[in-house]
Amino acid sequence: MLHSAGHGTDFQDGYELTKDAGGAYLSPPLGSVPDVYLECGSGQWAYLWARFVNEPEDAKVEQLAFGIDGSPAGPGHVAWYVCDNEEDESIWQKRWDGDPGMFYFNPNGLVAITSHGLRNRP
Repeated sequence: MLHSAGHGTDFQDGYELTKDAGGAYLSPPLGSVPDVYLECGSGQWAYLWARFVNEPEDAKVEQLAFGIDGSPAGPGHVAWYVCDNEEDESIWQKRWDGDPGMFYFNPNGLVAITSHGLRNRP
């Protein structure tokens, strides 16, 4: 994934997939804690995207846990996105705590202790 490369302006700069998006979409029941299994063959990739559906405004997710069986950790194999907007004066937030290297761990737990987590807002 391409992003602002640590400039702290991800919302302004945007980010994009380096490959075409497509594939399966999964919608777990409202209020459930999803345990999702996707089968990817060797050389394939998976892009996991979460969104709020019918949740109250300002609902917040402070922790997400992810693991990919069979994939090694490290750049080029796995990456979780921090979404860092700390240098954007209109937002001043970062979703997840941690140094950049921790976003290549597999499995991984993304937590918001001093960061803002995922908030349901425009």
